[in-house]
Amino acid sequence: MSSIEDFLHSFASNDAFKAFNYFMQEPAFIILIAFFALGIIWLKRDKYSRLSVVISLLVTLILVTVLKQLYGDPRPCVGLPGCEPDFGFPSGHAALSFSLAMNLFGVSSFYFAILLAVLIALSRVISGAHTFAQIAGGMILGVLVSTTIAVILQKLREKNEEKNDKIRVFKK
Repeated sequence: MSSIEDFLHSFASNDAFKAFNYFMQEPAFIILIAFFALGIIWLKRDKYSRLSVVISLLVTLILVTVLKQLYGDPRPCVGLPGCEPDFGFPSGHAALSFSLAMNLFGVSSFYFAILLAVLIALSRVISGAHTFAQIAGGMILGVLVSTTIAVILQKLREKNEEKNDKIRVFKK
């Protein structure tokens, strides 16, 4: 275990962390992610940005599931009560929270979303559910997926606008 992980584990007995960590468990986390996704979809005014949120989350979730099976990296808490039964790399919590946060890039609440994503990721190390490398993998995956989806959808938007411009010129 690294000294960073040792330092983070020292927060595990903190009451504020325990309360925060309670909301990061599976059912509550899924509700939290859905709530933030709907909020982001509401903030984004165009269909491409809205599509980006939905597609990013779905692709991230699929990749997390596949990569966990491919790598088979055990969680640091294996054998302890309350340890989640699946593998640890990459962290799904980190991947999904960073994927959502990146969809707010350019919006004023982006910095709050990044801060929340960092706290979620670190809470997974503090609770012993993941190593630092596992959350780093999740963070990178979430950022890469959402950025790639946004770039692809931006190119589609530009192509569609170009096509519409040609149609408008033709109709005149």
